[in-house]
Amino acid sequence: MIAYAVLLHFFGFIPATLVFVAATMLAMGERRPMWILLTTLGITGFIYVLFALVMNVVLPQGVLF
Repeated sequence: MIAYAVLLHFFGFIPATLVFVAATMLAMGERRPMWILLTTLGITGFIYVLFALVMNVVLPQGVLF
């Protein structure tokens, strides 16, 4: 979780969440690359649409991007 916070600070919500979800799935034992890719994109996209587009919440933007 600390690594996610650091990624979130430097890179913003979308890149940090993509890396975090994929890393969590790998840590939990998932090894199918297509499943990891689709799940990561789906979760990140769903959260983005729900918070940024539906509820108009400003998601964190990174320092570098």
